[in-house]
Amino acid sequence: MKTAPGGAAAIPIAVAAALVVLGPAAGSARADQKADALLRQVAATTKATKTMSADLEMTAQLPGENRPLMKSSGTATLMKPNYARIVLKEGPFAQTIASTGTTAFTLQQNQYRKSEARANGANISVLWAVPISYFFTQSPNPFGSAAALPAGATTRYVGTEVIGGKRHEVVEVNVEKPTAYTLKMYVGPDKRLARSVITMKQGDQTATYSATLANIRVNQPMTAASFAYEPPKTAKAYEPPNFEAKLVALGKKAPEFSLPTPGGGTLALADAVKGNKATLINFWFYG
Repeated sequence: MKTAPGGAAAIPIAVAAALVVLGPAAGSARADQKADALLRQVAATTKATKTMSADLEMTAQLPGENRPLMKSSGTATLMKPNYARIVLKEGPFAQTIASTGTTAFTLQQNQYRKSEARANGANISVLWAVPISYFFTQSPNPFGSAAALPAGATTRYVGTEVIGGKRHEVVEVNVEKPTAYTLKMYVGPDKRLARSVITMKQGDQTATYSATLANIRVNQPMTAASFAYEPPKTAKAYEPPNFEAKLVALGKKAPEFSLPTPGGGTLALADAVKGNKATLINFWFYG
């Protein structure tokens, strides 16, 4: 999982992956008929929905022994074409995402980012919460707005599951490249996307990321004025670190350091470079 998406402590948090559009399969991707029909219904229902509010719960289970389940909960209030107020309260994913229709804010750890709100709400997303971004784009890709399945991806109907006392139909999406993952989409009786679960292999272990909506309310009266937002006065605008100023000069020896590995233990730079003419170090978000 790469950072950008700010990263573990940057803003905004996200996960790097390429998911798929809910709709007809494209290219060489395949979808079974029942999955395809259900996804068309979900897309049509969501496209016709003007407003939505719900309770939101985000969880992440990272690989490694004795790793606790990470969880944050909050609320989401959305209005088309591009208004949003998403608040995740205390927990590892605590943050506020607000779109006023013209400006989008992401507030986290008393820092905020500010950008132009896209006309179709394509940049309104929170972490891996597919049901949130899907409300605006009808695409389950939480990290962009890709509209087609990658070549070789498959979708299939995998049955039903009871969540919150309601039976949901489940469609599974499997993608191998460029990033391997499985996405399960849980469709409620009202033909709305209520839950998403993403699983990704990390070596011989698996990381799981879920987003669940509860108490969903749709087409309630809302106004643009109710989405007005300004960051707290105590919050500071996020400034990306100036990494270039800290780069080791070409030909100079890198400083010694050690980092934890996903499987436990540590790896020292000195051990990594032994016997190599060149060593590539890729810093990526793990947890």
